[in-house]
Amino acid sequence: MRAFVIAFFIAMGCFAQRPEFLSGQLRDSQTKEPVVFATIRIKNRAIGIISNMDGSFKIPHRFKSFGDTLEVSSMGYVSKVVLLSKMIPDRINIFEVLPALEQLDEVIVQGKKNNKNRKALSSRQIVKRAIDNIPNNYPYAPFSNVGYYRDYQFKEDKFHNLNEAIIEVFDLGFGTIDISTSNFSMYEYKRNLDFPRDTVAERPYDYQKGLKIIPGAKLADYGGNEFVILRVHDAIRNHKVNAFDFVNRLDIDFMNHHSFELMPEVLMAGERLYTIAFFKSESDIWAEGKLYIAKSDFSIYGLDYDIYKLDKRNRLNALNKDEKRDKKIFAVKIQYQRAGEKMHLNYISVNNIFELREPAIFKLRSIQVNVDLKCYELNFTTAVEEASATKTSHYKLKYKGKISKFKNVEVYGKKVLLFPKLVSGDLEYELFSISKKSDDNDEFEFEIRNLKDVYGNIYDTSKMVEVNQFREFFVQEVKPGEAATDGTLFMNKTRPIFKNQPITAPENMGDYWMNSPLKTNSN
Repeated sequence: MRAFVIAFFIAMGCFAQRPEFLSGQLRDSQTKEPVVFATIRIKNRAIGIISNMDGSFKIPHRFKSFGDTLEVSSMGYVSKVVLLSKMIPDRINIFEVLPALEQLDEVIVQGKKNNKNRKALSSRQIVKRAIDNIPNNYPYAPFSNVGYYRDYQFKEDKFHNLNEAIIEVFDLGFGTIDISTSNFSMYEYKRNLDFPRDTVAERPYDYQKGLKIIPGAKLADYGGNEFVILRVHDAIRNHKVNAFDFVNRLDIDFMNHHSFELMPEVLMAGERLYTIAFFKSESDIWAEGKLYIAKSDFSIYGLDYDIYKLDKRNRLNALNKDEKRDKKIFAVKIQYQRAGEKMHLNYISVNNIFELREPAIFKLRSIQVNVDLKCYELNFTTAVEEASATKTSHYKLKYKGKISKFKNVEVYGKKVLLFPKLVSGDLEYELFSISKKSDDNDEFEFEIRNLKDVYGNIYDTSKMVEVNQFREFFVQEVKPGEAATDGTLFMNKTRPIFKNQPITAPENMGDYWMNSPLKTNSN
């Protein structure tokens, strides 16, 4: 069976990547959907990258000239080695990967023949062994890893406010408290202006005025910056401290807080993994996820955790796992890989939804008295919906304390003309007989209600929009036994990650790169 299919197509101009990079995209060979968070390593160099949510990735062109190859692996897919020489510059090279179902069936059948007398473990027993074996499977000696960090917001299917960095983490080992003992060096930083910037969405959370909130939850600051907050959510590294609800302390709380269910096994880089589903219901919150645990030594390869806010119907049926969820408000994805004799972080992604109160879009720019047409001329910021604008009851105007009565309304895009019923001798009649005036005159009182623009925006009304906030770290190189040298410049962990932090690039900076998403998602 052919396990890997490669196809190419010529990209449109908006797909063009910088010439120093080769660009690819991973897709499921059956569904054609992107393969997300796949590991793409440069063979024999121990460096690489992780595919984006659209399955895309970039590799520096210089590795092609070295004759290097790529090793692609992903949970539940057949691993494969791909020649960089087959990647064509200035195009998005499409790689279709096959699900590992048939290969897994063969492995399971063989395993059953060799393990007829082995007693099957329950899901809870597997999870307990995995947690108990953390000291054996993860590094307790100092090490470092260099990776690609990014934070961004995903709003209306577009990337916004993308910030990127290359960071080296110096970790004293799993026997220490990460938040207080680990240090970070920033090697490169970029505010990616290829994607839109939204200054309203960038502002801090504001629960007092409700301008920017996480519905039904609150993101603790943990006493550190964005990168510190991201690392705290690695519940495997922080198994002895409180990570996030409802994992809390992995070694003490996790098993008490959740129910477990054994699911079909999966393959990762040829290794058989238990898949353990877990879930928890509390009030109007539903939490669920999966653990991926090696059958060989109970190493935890992955932890996926999703928290939903349930509507009333689902609250009554919270224990029915097939019920439709109302809204996912928080998600964590963590994956580890083998590097040397121990398991090391491969990537961590934390995603939460926040609600943002955006300023009113549909507003009044000006009011003028049009003497020639004998009407009030209203100029709006956007085109007005005619159905609501032509109703005279939607407008209330007083001139020198007297309410105007309107006989007709005309709509011309962003302009609305209000024709008052003028009676000879009235103050309003005199107004149109003398000169033009604007709405800044204290003699005017004006009120608009139930008016919409052509996009459905209600007049002078702000609206709440949902935005996905992502913070992610993708390891490019693991350095077992590596410790910081004297004179290493460290990040200030209490200061925002991209505010006046020291930046020092190592001599081998060319081995690391920013795997920015495809710009097509921002169009």
